Order: sequence, then C-alpha cells, then structure tokens
Amino acid sequence: MCVLRVLCDEKLFECFIPFAFLALAYFEGLEYLLSNAIIEKRQIRLVTVTTNYICSWPFYHWVKMIEIKAVVADIDGTLTDMKRRISTEAIEAIREMPIPVVLASGNVICFMRAAGKLIGTSEAMIGENGGVIQVGYDAKPMVLADIDECKRASEYLKKYFPDLEPLDARYRLSEMAFRRTVDLRKTRELLAKEYPDLEILDTKFALHLKHRNVNKGTGLVKVASIMGLKPGNFAALGDSENDLKMFREAGMGLAVGNAVPEVKAAADYVSQKPYGEGAAEALRWLSKNILKERTRS
Repeated sequence: MCVLRVLCDEKLFECFIPFAFLALAYFEGLEYLLSNAIIEKRQIRLVTVTTNYICSWPFYHWVKMIEIKAVVADIDGTLTDMKRRISTEAIEAIREMPIPVVLASGNVICFMRAAGKLIGTSEAMIGENGGVIQVGYDAKPMVLADIDECKRASEYLKKYFPDLEPLDARYRLSEMAFRRTVDLRKTRELLAKEYPDLEILDTKFALHLKHRNVNKGTGLVKVASIMGLKPGNFAALGDSENDLKMFREAGMGLAVGNAVPEVKAAADYVSQKPYGEGAAEALRWLSKNILKERTRS
C-alpha cells in the first residue's frame, strides 16, 4: 500500500491505495499528475486532481479528508533570516490567518512567550525542540525531558572541546544548546559512545544536545491534544533538520525556499521565496487553497 495525497476543490485528501493502481492510473490518463508527484518512502503526493476523477476511482471509500485547523511554525530561518531579523511580511501573514498559529522552536520557552505576544500567534507554543511546551501565556510550562543527562553529556564533551560554549544555559529546562564552533561529526561520534539516548542537532543557528525521543513532532502531539486537535489537523511550516519530525506528524508540510533538501522533499508546498517572505508566501497559499471556505465564513 502507499499513501496518495491530493488537493481537490481546496481540500486535502489522503487515499490509501495498492501500488498496482499506479500502473492503472498511468494508462487511465493520470500520467501528467504522476509526473508532478514526489515519490519518497512509499508516499506519493500529487499537486491536484479533478473532482470528477477522484469520485470515479474504485477506492473512493478509502478516501479521507484532512482538515487543517491550525499551523505550527518554526521561527529561526523560517520567519527570520540568518541574522534572526523577523520578516514583517511574515507577521502580517500570520495575523491574517483564520486559524491559530503555534510557534515551535529550539529557543527557550520565555523567548517563545515574548515572541508569541509580539507576533500575535496562539498562546500555545513548543520550545526547546519539543522538550518544553506551554498552552496559555500565564500557564506553567510543561517539561517533557530530563536536562540532567544533557548536562552530564555536556561536561563529557567539554573534555574534548574545552571551548564548547553554552547558549541560554540558565533558562533551558530540557536540553542544552551551544555555539556552532566544534566539529559536529566528532561530537556525534563521542556522544554515540557514551550517551546513545542523546543526539546533537544542527539548526544552522546553534547545536542542540537533546533526547532522541523528544522532538518538535512529540511536542506537537502533546500541544494538539491539549488544544483538542489531532496532529494531522496542523500544517507545519519550517526549514531545518529539526522540523522534519514535526512535518511527519502534521497533516501537511510547508517549506520555505531556503529549507534544507530533506525538508523540501517532505513538504506538500515549497515557497519560491526564502525566509520570512517565503513563510508569508506559504501561509497565503494555505489560506487561498486549503482554507478558502473557512476564510469566506
């Protein structure tokens, strides 16, 4: 079986079909659609399909509609440029959205609260790459990972990298972050030997030492549950390696033009523009093509 995802009448559908159907689809005149498909890890995403054609398919009873009710968006490199300057166009696009926008970042949760208030996003937020979440500006943050093991691993790495420089150490609750001044490959090799349950992510802004089983995807699952939604009700917007797990949990993925190849491959829509301008482009595409009916109401 494979997953066929189609955009049909401004709605996103997901169909579970046998691989054998692909050959049939080709001969039935869908080759122009298949040429626009991204085939990766047994998933096929199609750009569009007509209503009449989808209704005529014999597996129609397998089709389910994916209803997007919220957006989860990365900050650095997605809403900002590489100097961390936020795009005013992205802020405008967020404020125009008819559905909540949840921020998700490797940043500490106190930064997330301030950023959310200034930008005008939802009161739900995912910090420290899923290690800390908060729903409500005055609510108590929920810590989903133990920072003590990360601290021990940090001391271990300092034996080999004396200049390892922590970032925001006093505010971090679930992971450690460092400046990108050390050999990433060697760091990962050392960590794998002594702390196999931990990993280091390079977000292009910092190195994050975190638990492998905690990520933006697990944070999204928790936040969605508190909000009364499913992860599949979210459209994920991002650019970096640490956004991939979030993309896999979400109902659809939106990548900015500067995203790494892996994120672009996992996305349902890739902006032509980079950084915040690309985020604005993706959000407006989402509003126009997926949320059109909601916007009208």
